Formats: sequence, structure tokens, C-alpha cells
Amino acid sequence: FRRVLFRSVSQSRYRTMKRMQSAICSITIENPALLVSVQPHMHLLGKNFQLFHISGSKKTIVSIRQNWSFHRQTIDWFETPIKLSRGDKLEVRCVFDRKKLENETNYSDSKSMYVLYGPSSSDEMCQAFTNLVKIT
Repeated sequence: FRRVLFRSVSQSRYRTMKRMQSAICSITIENPALLVSVQPHMHLLGKNFQLFHISGSKKTIVSIRQNWSFHRQTIDWFETPIKLSRGDKLEVRCVFDRKKLENETNYSDSKSMYVLYGPSSSDEMCQAFTNLVKIT
């Protein structure tokens, strides 16, 4: 029997978007597992998304989304699951585009607006929702 685990690689707090252009966050793998899918998640200011698997000194790109669209979020299912060992890391890097503030109706005053981390579409996030199968 294999247990499927859902892990979110996310940053729960970061500086306001007035200054920030990107966010990086990571988790450390506690038990051996297979990474079977990832769903990138950002809100309206998202521009680019990258998920890396870090094992020792080797850093491998697992998922990339260029030209992010909040309205087209999909799940990447891996044809060959990625083996994760204890101590490996999953690292997410999100790049944001503050110019999108001018085009989004959710932001009323784009010149002085501070955008914070949060669940609303007018907030921002940098997350990777992952499905892991525990190796026993």
C-alpha cells in the first residue's frame, strides 16, 4: 500500500509587492517519495514559475511556466515520477510583473498599492501544489 501525500511548497509571508519582484521558497523531503504531479499557483501578478528538485549539489528543473496566466492553471502529471530522497529539497521561484497592476481591475490604485500574500485574487501567492507517493 502506498500513501499519496499532498504537499504545498509555498511562502506564507514576504515583503509587499511594492518592492518585491520575485519569491523563492522550499521544503525539505522528510521521507523517500515519488513526485507524480505539480500544480503551480500564483495570482494575477504572476509572470514566470519554476520548480526545482535539489539533491546534494545537483539542481534540476522539474516544471516551468513562462507567461503565467491566472486563468489557465493546469496540473503537470509526470510520465515518469521523480524520485525524491530524504533530505532533498523542492524549491519554487516565482517572478511577478508589477506592470500587470495597471491592467487588472482588481487593483484600484496601482501607483501606491501594496500587494500582500493572501488568498484573495488581489493578494499574491507563490506556491507549488505537489502530489507525492510515499516509498515504503
